Amino acid sequence: MKVLDCETIDSTYESLEQILGAERSQLESVFESVDVESFYEENRSYPHPPESLIFSEVRKVATLPAFYDRTYWFHLTRTAPSNNFELGILPLGQYLDSIWSFLFQLARKRVSPEEWDKFRRKMGPHHHAGLYWMKAKDAMHWGPYALLTRDHAFKSEEIGNHDYLGAPEIVEDICICFSERYEFDLLGAFMRKTRPCIVKFFDGPRGDCVPTAVYHLYNSYRGNGCSTQCNTCYDGEGTPVTPERIMKVEFPKYRKRRRKRVSADAASWDEHIKQLWDVV
Repeated sequence: MKVLDCETIDSTYESLEQILGAERSQLESVFESVDVESFYEENRSYPHPPESLIFSEVRKVATLPAFYDRTYWFHLTRTAPSNNFELGILPLGQYLDSIWSFLFQLARKRVSPEEWDKFRRKMGPHHHAGLYWMKAKDAMHWGPYALLTRDHAFKSEEIGNHDYLGAPEIVEDICICFSERYEFDLLGAFMRKTRPCIVKFFDGPRGDCVPTAVYHLYNSYRGNGCSTQCNTCYDGEGTPVTPERIMKVEFPKYRKRRRKRVSADAASWDEHIKQLWDVV
């Protein structure tokens, strides 16, 4: 069985050797010979993206037709360390009640069950309440989602992505609204009770994944850093990732967020969230 596994640079090279029939030295020779930035400066009308450009050059040294059986994906979240995903990775609509139940356990000394239920129904006029309802009501936002290249999990700021290892977006939305109303740092409590988590699972082959993996290696070899074009995403479109497709659940080392004193003022909260950061 041939699999595309972008967990590490080495595993990506090994996968592409099996899929394309091109050794690492051959791929690196191609990467050395092509300067993407210079090419586009000289060929401004070239109609294809850089990953297609590099892949077209790699195909010249490949001996196999790029067929493979499985793609490995990396789902990012922050969860309790006891979570082993025995039910699989559920779309948002199927675990929303669990999120609220978990957060209530952290907030129960501040609010009664009745107050919590009222807050859930009416989170207030805050911008993050609008973001919450957009995600909660529209199945288009339910995922589950995942990345092709694990390395991107730790470089959210570099690629302009939400930091899902820091906290799920919808958890931040709930916590910000709650903290503004009750002056309690619910997000901080959530951070203390959870850990960053990466769930590795498999799905079938997809046409854009091999060129993306090749371009990821190109950028790594050239020292260009990460970009959105070095990665592609999985969207379950509301369908769970079943337990038998999960290969590994890991809780990687990841520095906790630095936090400032919580303010109930909305503007202060926006500034507070901007100053939350994570590094490897």
